[in-house]
Amino acid sequence: MPERDEFYVGYLPTMAPGLARRTRAVVTLGVLLMLGAGVVIAFSQHEYGPALFEFGTATTVRGHIVEQPYAQLVVQRPLEGKAAGVSGESCYLLAAEWKRGAGELVAGLEGAEVDVTGTLVHRGGRVLIEVPEGGIVLVDGAPPRDMALRDDDVLASATTMTVVGEIVDSKCWLGVMVPGSLKPHRACATRCIAGGIPPVLYVRSASGQELGSGFVLLVDADGGPVNDRVLDMVAEPVEITGEVRALGDLHVLYADPETYRRL
Repeated sequence: MPERDEFYVGYLPTMAPGLARRTRAVVTLGVLLMLGAGVVIAFSQHEYGPALFEFGTATTVRGHIVEQPYAQLVVQRPLEGKAAGVSGESCYLLAAEWKRGAGELVAGLEGAEVDVTGTLVHRGGRVLIEVPEGGIVLVDGAPPRDMALRDDDVLASATTMTVVGEIVDSKCWLGVMVPGSLKPHRACATRCIAGGIPPVLYVRSASGQELGSGFVLLVDADGGPVNDRVLDMVAEPVEITGEVRALGDLHVLYADPETYRRL
């Protein structure tokens, strides 16, 4: 008697033996393929790098205030740093709580020596301090410093460079949010930058110089803030050609946003 093809009948309590074996094989293979794909995808993800938001821990740092283009605290580094050929000062960016810059907190304090108490946010050696209301206290008897006059080891001669990267807000990218970059973070970064958080370029590549810090602070050609002029380019790949200067241990890129080129 010729063998008949098996087929599935939904109302029968059991499946035909041959069809059941083939179905089990296909399902098992599908499960193994999905598990394998999950492992491959997991191991192919890149790391976001060490970033830390010291939430709940208050730290006090002493330094001198810079008001423009963005609120900063210039902190003296140990003498051994100078001996090793490293700048003798570090520049810590300042931000207020939530999605606000610290411009109002430092208004009128240019060059003043202060104690800043706030929450540290840091990544790859770069530091931002989230400062609450009342977190900046003047150091009694300390004379103000002229922050416009900097030694050669603090403000280096400009180098023209072409830099490719992504515009992000410094607060989230340094550690408040992980990841603080790419399109899923665009809405948050746009609101932070609009609120006065210093915008930076997360560097993917740079010509002519190694930028070990991983980002450059963005200012216009005259050294002014660019917040409102870069909002439509946040979280997009851009190419910027301008002058890069070393302010302490911080790289600053001088270029008008109108010259930024989308990639």
